[in-house]
Amino acid sequence: MNSDLIDVSEECEIKKIAPLKKNENVFQAIVQVGKASYGKLLKAGNVFIELDCCKVFDAVQVSRCFNCNGFSHSSKACRKEVTCPRCSENHELKACKSNSLKCINCVSCRNEDGHDIKVDHAAWDLNNCLSFKNACDRLKSDILDKMELSKVNEIGVGINKKPRIKLNDLQINVAYPILKAKLVDEPYGEVILVTLESNIVFLPRRATDQTKKLLDKFNSGQYTLMYTGMRDIGKPYQMNE
Repeated sequence: MNSDLIDVSEECEIKKIAPLKKNENVFQAIVQVGKASYGKLLKAGNVFIELDCCKVFDAVQVSRCFNCNGFSHSSKACRKEVTCPRCSENHELKACKSNSLKCINCVSCRNEDGHDIKVDHAAWDLNNCLSFKNACDRLKSDILDKMELSKVNEIGVGINKKPRIKLNDLQINVAYPILKAKLVDEPYGEVILVTLESNIVFLPRRATDQTKKLLDKFNSGQYTLMYTGMRDIGKPYQMNE
């Protein structure tokens, strides 16, 4: 394998090797790598294993519940009402008579965030679902946070050192004063690193152009960060003046 793409200081573990269903002569491998190697491999797009050129893809996937169609849990563990993945009404798919498509996840995200996002697709249409993309981004962020936390429990900010924690380690609906905020490059895009009085927190979403414009305001000392506890859909935090 390309030695320049794997950071030798990081662990590399093969999690699974299995043949493709359509072609048993072709195998697919799931490999767990470190943060630095993860970014290099995705950027390269392919690797050579001996004489074979193999495509690299991000294996992070978010499960979808077949009962409520929300993310990150199974239908067996679901306690929500049944929701149609076609029209977002409260009935099963086999009972749906609607000719129009409406994704329940994107509808909920639009209602909670106030963002004008497209909802005219089925919940199973993951290629067109912004809510699914956001859920994947949050999962990637959590994975990378765990990788960092397992190696280093503290990072330096100025003279003092503060423990780095995940957003969901904060108490729900408690306003934490923001002392400092800055953009940080991660393998999956730019994110915002927020310094609080006692902790440092990465916000689990890629920074939008609108958020970047507000960085100066976030550094004014007049804003607070609040974890709202929403993990499946919508934005799991608020930044208020």
